[in-house]
Amino acid sequence: MGRHKLSSEPSMIVAIDLGGTRTKFGLVDHGQVVASSTCPADAQGSLEGHLDELLHRLRGLCAEQGLALEACEGIGWCAVGIAW
Repeated sequence: MGRHKLSSEPSMIVAIDLGGTRTKFGLVDHGQVVASSTCPADAQGSLEGHLDELLHRLRGLCAEQGLALEACEGIGWCAVGIAW
């Protein structure tokens, strides 16, 4: 996916799906997925370590779009057996 041109009123949302074997994550602007990626879920590792890696990857995904992670308006996530 190429660099996304933000609308005049950015509404970038971070979306995360913490799965059992992989984590999918992306950026959504006005209902459109503008960037996405995956990383393996390390079932033997710590959740804290996985979340640190995810944060690093999310910052990179945002940077590719010319955006700081902190500029995103919100986050939506789900996990195996749990969804908010």
